[in-house]
Amino acid sequence: MNPSLVDSVPLFSGIARRHHGEVAALADVVEVPAGAVLTREGELAREAFVVIDGSAEVHVGGVRVSTLGRGSLFGELGLVAGPRRTATVGARSAMQLLVLGPRELASLMHRFPSVRDRVGAAAAVHLSGSAT
Repeated sequence: MNPSLVDSVPLFSGIARRHHGEVAALADVVEVPAGAVLTREGELAREAFVVIDGSAEVHVGGVRVSTLGRGSLFGELGLVAGPRRTATVGARSAMQLLVLGPRELASLMHRFPSVRDRVGAAAAVHLSGSAT
């Protein structure tokens, strides 16, 4: 990931500029086409995502429950709360995504309390079912 993108990702807001290279080294940026399935309900979680550009739909039990856009974090729940995906997420448009593996997410959460707090808050909302 290019360190210049760190400022544009809400998950990383408040991280001092001197740490942007460290953050960037732990994340990858991928582009996916419209229609790509990013997570499947019930499958093992292998990564978390942050939407940089584009939009996605979240389905639980085959029912659309939410739409995700720029800055949305998803997929974290399977990494922090237990191994299976709780929703299927599909790209509504072409998307650019930040991808964090389990070790990378854990490292960021350990190193930066603000990241830990944001991931925990997102996981709590997703667990409550109020958003995904």
